[in-house]
Amino acid sequence: MNNIKQPKWQVYAEELVSVLGIKGQPVAITYTDKEIEPTINKRLDVCTTLLKVRDGEIVRLSKTKCSCPGGKWHLGFAEKRLGLEKILVEGEKLWATVTIANQSIANTHKIAPPPLGLTKYVVFSPMNKAELRPDLITILCNPGQASRLVFLADYHGDPVKPEVLGSLCWSAITYPLISGNLNVTMGDPTARRHHGYDPNELLVSIPYRMIPNIMEALQFSTAGKGKMAPWFAKIAEER
Repeated sequence: MNNIKQPKWQVYAEELVSVLGIKGQPVAITYTDKEIEPTINKRLDVCTTLLKVRDGEIVRLSKTKCSCPGGKWHLGFAEKRLGLEKILVEGEKLWATVTIANQSIANTHKIAPPPLGLTKYVVFSPMNKAELRPDLITILCNPGQASRLVFLADYHGDPVKPEVLGSLCWSAITYPLISGNLNVTMGDPTARRHHGYDPNELLVSIPYRMIPNIMEALQFSTAGKGKMAPWFAKIAEER
């Protein structure tokens, strides 16, 4: 008889997907020195990783396996690439001058600097398959689902402080990981366009410590499975 207990985050994943109607799986992100076996061994960038893991793959990024210099930096595997601002202005064309690019990067990094040297690996797993306790849960979802997640977090007063600037990997991973705040972000337009993100989806990243509160709120809040009081439902119908 198999007495192995399913990790609670895997159980949470099933209910989150079912109640909120999420496409694919929430992405569990764990900083670790453990060599969790991935299902994809080739080098990947963070933006592609989130899409593939949402669809069921397991990815273990490291300094050598992360293919994007910006992703390496924001995950904490390496220092900033020299000349990055020039690339962003002359190549990516998201800022008017290198000075403005430098100011924008400096502003986001004052809020949440990359966790340089924290661990050897960052493991990305579908939440329902994650072997290790997640540090962060990132969910690709539509605005309605994002609204529900925000209000589920606020049900118990957990911090929701959106930061939408910066690269996709900074706003979806670095910022919520370092600040401890839930974040809602669109990601940067270059990442969205290049990697084929659904124009109707955005990203909600939740520090894992908030998830038990969110799961409790899911039972009672009308952002989850809760029902309005009959008297309030009647008023709402009459408007």
